[in-house]
Amino acid sequence: MNDSNHDIVPTLRMYDGVMMKLAADEIEVMREQIHALRDLLKSARAIAERQGVDTHWQRFSDRLAAAGISPVTSLTFRILPSDRQQE
Repeated sequence: MNDSNHDIVPTLRMYDGVMMKLAADEIEVMREQIHALRDLLKSARAIAERQGVDTHWQRFSDRLAAAGISPVTSLTFRILPSDRQQE
C-alpha cells in the first residue's frame, strides 16, 4: 500500500500523549478499513467481470453493510443509450 504517512504512527506513539495515542490508534483502524474495503472492491470487480454469475448477492450485501457501506449513493451505473450502441 502506498501510504504517504507510513512513519506517522511510530512518531505519534513516541510522543506518548493521550491525543497522540488516540490519533495513532485511529490511523491504524483506518488502515485496516482500507485493506478490507480494497478486498471488497476487488470482489465487486470480479463479480462485475463475470456479470454476477454464481454470486450470492445477499452475503455480498451483508459483507458491505458490515463494512459500513450504505446502499444509498449518488453514483449509478445504469445502462445508458450510448452503452447500448456499443454492444
